[in-house]
Amino acid sequence: GYCCNDDRHRDRLKHMIEEFYNKTQHAVVTPQNTDKFIDTHRAWSTHHNVTLQWDFLELFSGAGRLSASGHALGLRVGPPIDYRYGWDIANTDHQKKLNKLIAYFRPTVVHGAMDCRVWSIANTTGEPQQKAKERQQASQHLAWINDLCFTQDRRGRAFILENPLASAIWTKSPLQPLTEKFGKQRCDQCMLGL
Repeated sequence: GYCCNDDRHRDRLKHMIEEFYNKTQHAVVTPQNTDKFIDTHRAWSTHHNVTLQWDFLELFSGAGRLSASGHALGLRVGPPIDYRYGWDIANTDHQKKLNKLIAYFRPTVVHGAMDCRVWSIANTTGEPQQKAKERQQASQHLAWINDLCFTQDRRGRAFILENPLASAIWTKSPLQPLTEKFGKQRCDQCMLGL
């Protein structure tokens, strides 16, 4: 998935077929309509005396495949969050909107599939200064992800972050404290058809 206003990300998204909104026909949730989305759900919840909670929220969702699959299985799924839907997770205003969504809907599991290209140990091409610059740019939103995951843990909820096992994201980014506290788990997605 992608988070940033960057031509490379836009180009990659052109080749990924959107799955969540195409399958569910739900209205797209964007940073611009988040407050109205929350207010509408709060009013419905109050009127029906029901507490709303999501089972799953997908960040850096790309095509929204996990969200679509969860929805098809009957899970209460939040809107997939990705640049293709107008979200820039590196934007602090968008992070505040996401914090509001997460505070209200309290997702049981937050999943994030951060872009691994700049953190990959296989990435040996390109200028070292450019790689350092890109890692620095990613650090701001990774710090937000780090805080989000620790908040999920403090509140008895879960998180899953996806990146290659040997990725430098676990040791040379703001996610290092998560790795130190929780370690890493190996999941071979190809074996699962993902």
